[in-house]
Amino acid sequence: MDIARLLSPMPSDADAHAVVLRSRTPVPTATSVLKRKPASGQLVPTAPPAPKRKRKSRLSAKQIQVSRENQQDQSLLLNLTLDVNDLKQQVHDCLARKSMHETRSLLRRERLCGAVLRATERFFRLFRTGHRAWEPHEAAFFAATLDDQLVINSVVSGVDVFFEQWRRYKKLLRQRYFRIDTTRVLVSESDSCVVECKGEFEGRLTHEAVQTLFPHILADRDLLARVVDCRLVCPTRTLIYFDASGRIVQYDAHADIFEGLNRILVSNPVDVITLMARARISAEGSMIPDGEGDSGSNGGGDFRIDSTTDVVCTNRFAGEADQAAREFD
Repeated sequence: MDIARLLSPMPSDADAHAVVLRSRTPVPTATSVLKRKPASGQLVPTAPPAPKRKRKSRLSAKQIQVSRENQQDQSLLLNLTLDVNDLKQQVHDCLARKSMHETRSLLRRERLCGAVLRATERFFRLFRTGHRAWEPHEAAFFAATLDDQLVINSVVSGVDVFFEQWRRYKKLLRQRYFRIDTTRVLVSESDSCVVECKGEFEGRLTHEAVQTLFPHILADRDLLARVVDCRLVCPTRTLIYFDASGRIVQYDAHADIFEGLNRILVSNPVDVITLMARARISAEGSMIPDGEGDSGSNGGGDFRIDSTTDVVCTNRFAGEADQAAREFD
């Protein structure tokens, strides 16, 4: 046991610090960098290298121009994007207003259609047996429903002419009934409406009616006897035009008298042509003349029966009637 070493005094903290300072290995500082010497391999502190200052680069004229163009493009793109978004909002608003307008128009059309159908039903209910003396409330209905400038069959106009035609039908043809079988709306707009009514008219061919409508057969006693006082049933088609207020502005009534006479004469084409060749019925198909030799603007020579077959006869059928009669004989 090394007693001498044990008995030797311990070094103090200062001596220990001195020993450290006397060490051959240098202690690096915060601002020093350890660098190994190539010969001895020892690490020695050295000063850190000074930071290199980067030289500011300057853009060329072309680069500056390109940068400015890019900025302009970005600004233009932003403005266009804002414009597109604004247009999209305007389109959305327009579509919303269009939808509201269509909804309102649809509601107006529905209300107008309902009103005109009710008016049409009451109108023909009042005329189901022809013209007659009207009650005050019925006269008030006609005054509220019929326009003062009512157009009849696209030729004449006036409420007085309208009622006069109904009086002539009642007087000459002894109208028994006027029935409507089908009613439908042909055209429906927010400011107008057209209603089509199909039905049947029944009356009798009185001697006065033959004198007014078919005066050329008065000398033919056989044909006259076959048609006078016969039951006349004619298909009818009526177009009624209403305005936005629900008033009737045009009334086009077409009676297929050709079909009615064809039933009376048992489908004898020769007699039908002979009867209709010089009939004094207006070209519009259902206007009865006043019985004084004037059949209106159409004259007394030709007539037209508007129906589903749209049969048209004129005075030129007189020669054809004679030829058909000779062939029949």
